[in-house]
Amino acid sequence: MNAFRKHHLKPWGVELVEKYPLIFLDNPSLRDTYKIDPNEFVSLRYGFEHDAGWASLIDELASNGAQLVTHLRANGFPDARINGYICKEKFGTLRWQGDANLPKPFDTLWYSFTNRIEEKSASICEVTGQYGRICRSKSGWVKTLCKTEAEKLGYTPCEN
Repeated sequence: MNAFRKHHLKPWGVELVEKYPLIFLDNPSLRDTYKIDPNEFVSLRYGFEHDAGWASLIDELASNGAQLVTHLRANGFPDARINGYICKEKFGTLRWQGDANLPKPFDTLWYSFTNRIEEKSASICEVTGQYGRICRSKSGWVKTLCKTEAEKLGYTPCEN
């Protein structure tokens, strides 16, 4: 099985994973279940399943998640955790899927934050990180792209 291994990551993905080990590396039960070397393990199924333009969104998401977990652990919740399993593009926007063990109301706070990041991705080019719009290819695929990337890839902006 090749899932959950760092070799699926692009250089920008390795940087994010190493910057936020609480979110992407701190999952011994998953690592042990699949018998993966700790140096090769990452909690993401197949790495980041989107282009580099959304790396800043993942950075924002993981930063807030790591701060939240660190705060909770320091304040009486030693089992607090957030694990990212899937970060991908779907229907033109970012999708974050994972597991969390957070006390109320922090669980609601976390899920509202992930939803906000997903909404924000609808205006950020998945390729460049610049302002973008949801666009459609002739075959029906949808991506959020800036004007230059949309033209290069043969996508046209969707109507609002």
